[in-house]
Parts: sequence; C-alpha cells; structure tokens
Amino acid sequence: MELPILVPRGQVDIVFLMDVLEHLHPWQVKELYRQLHVVLKPGGRIICHTWPNRWHTNYAYPLVRWLLGLVGIKKKKEVREKHDEIMHVNEQSIWSVWRDTAHAGFKPRVWMEHEPLHTKHLFIKGLYAIFHQVPPLSFFFADDIWCVATKPD
Repeated sequence: MELPILVPRGQVDIVFLMDVLEHLHPWQVKELYRQLHVVLKPGGRIICHTWPNRWHTNYAYPLVRWLLGLVGIKKKKEVREKHDEIMHVNEQSIWSVWRDTAHAGFKPRVWMEHEPLHTKHLFIKGLYAIFHQVPPLSFFFADDIWCVATKPD
C-alpha cells in the first residue's frame, strides 16, 4: 500500500526514528523508508534506534538462561512481557536494519550498544563487556540497535 507523501521532496535534512521500527509491520517499514528517501535532501540522514534486538530475544537469552540454570541461577523463560508481543510486531536485528535501509537506497552504518554492567567484579565486568560490545558477539547479546542511514548525494 503506497501512502501519499505529505512533505515537499528533498527538503528534509534529518529524521529521527526513535523506537519506531519495532512497532511497524515489514511493509510499513519499507513504505516509511521509501517516503524518507523522497523527502530527505541528498546527504540527508535518518538517525534510528530500535529495541529489543530480535537475535538477543531468540538466541542469546535462551542460551544464557540455560547456562545460568546450570549454576543454579533461575531466570524467567520469556524475556518478553505479554504486551511486547502485541506492541512489537517487527523486532529488528542488526542485519534487518542494515538490509532494509540499504535496499531503500541509503548508505547505512549500524551498530549495537548495551547498558554497562555495574559491578565491582572486574572479571565479570570484562566478560560482560566482551559479549555486549565486541562484534559479532554484540550482534546477539547487545539489545540496542542504532543506525545512521545517509541518502547518497
């Protein structure tokens, strides 16, 4: 479904998409990027944040839950709450954000971030940092996905 564009073509310098993508169906994300490509000036940018990371939810959390269970630490089975399944109809991954922006004609730079662990135990803090800040581990263990997608000149 193609929606009308309400902003003049090539007039926008920057657009912020903060916690939007996960609430849109895939076809809506595709249409959003199509419209943004039209209204952004050459060199214009999309600054995007999305949460949660689908790869964390589907792969990393179950693994960590199982490993912690081996040492007697109990975690709830589902990291998501009931309302997340209703609200987050299209959770993203680092790959899906990169792919969708690139397919829409943007030059994307996508990265992962995660809230630091506050502990005095240096070994645990270091291990946590490796899993949450070092690619490709961060692609699965970090939760925040950021993107700057630039419209080519």
